[in-house]
Amino acid sequence: MNIYKNESACWLVLTALAVALAPVTAGGLVAQESPPGVLPSGPLPPPVFHRLSNSVKELSGLAISEDGRLFGHDDERGRISEFDPESGDIIHVFDLDGKPRGDFEGLAIRGQDFYLITSAGTLVAFRHPGDDGEAEFTQTKTGLRRVCEIEGLTNHPQLDAHLLIACKKLPGRRNRGRVVVYAWDIAGDSLLSEPYVDLESDDLADGDDSDAVLPSGIDITSEGTVLIVAASGPTLLELSPSGELLRRIPLSSRAHRQPESVVYWPSGRLTIGDEGNGRRARLTHYDLSLISEPGGLHDPAR
Repeated sequence: MNIYKNESACWLVLTALAVALAPVTAGGLVAQESPPGVLPSGPLPPPVFHRLSNSVKELSGLAISEDGRLFGHDDERGRISEFDPESGDIIHVFDLDGKPRGDFEGLAIRGQDFYLITSAGTLVAFRHPGDDGEAEFTQTKTGLRRVCEIEGLTNHPQLDAHLLIACKKLPGRRNRGRVVVYAWDIAGDSLLSEPYVDLESDDLADGDDSDAVLPSGIDITSEGTVLIVAASGPTLLELSPSGELLRRIPLSSRAHRQPESVVYWPSGRLTIGDEGNGRRARLTHYDLSLISEPGGLHDPAR
């Protein structure tokens, strides 16, 4: 017996069923089919290095503004520097009002708003003060102090007013190697109850306890995939919007003494920021547009 009167009715039912069963991200959005990602399946292209000023030794976070400017921050004080990405030269520097000290571990920019976060989960919000003066700021406790040690913050442009916060370490040996990212609702001034990303060590390419991934920086690509850099290894991960592992790429320990931040440019350039470890900090660029894998983001036939 023909249950459906016509093919159109059948198509509508199947479409509705597919939407109902589609995976949903932690942000409450229906996840699209996993994109191929921006990272290559093989090695990264040749790097281009820029050593930063002697005044910058602890580069703990990077972020790109909507108008394409590159900003970074110091680790132990609320100082923000704008860098020329083509040379690494400092264009402008400003401090938070009163020059507060703290263990700052991530920078995000959303529109005109800048955000820093401390390892204990205090979110600091401010705006660029212009050519003169210091930036007035507000502080909010995210509630993550007892959940994990934080290292990494980014704006999520595909989610409405949300920041992503990366956990470096969670308490307990059973959580070693577990990669967890939380989402902060800016408008609601609250933390989403469920993690945006939650990967056990076994979900990664190598579940070896001695090779645990300890995130130190995070960013979102134009494809909506999540990039996580880890000083441990060092390692670079790319996750799908639904939190599945797409790539795990080992980084050269000679090129990356201590990677603490990562940003992805709309042009296809990947930039990793390394702390100096007693020397000058460094920016490293990888031009991913040079790679054209079949079906990949930079495939001309795509």
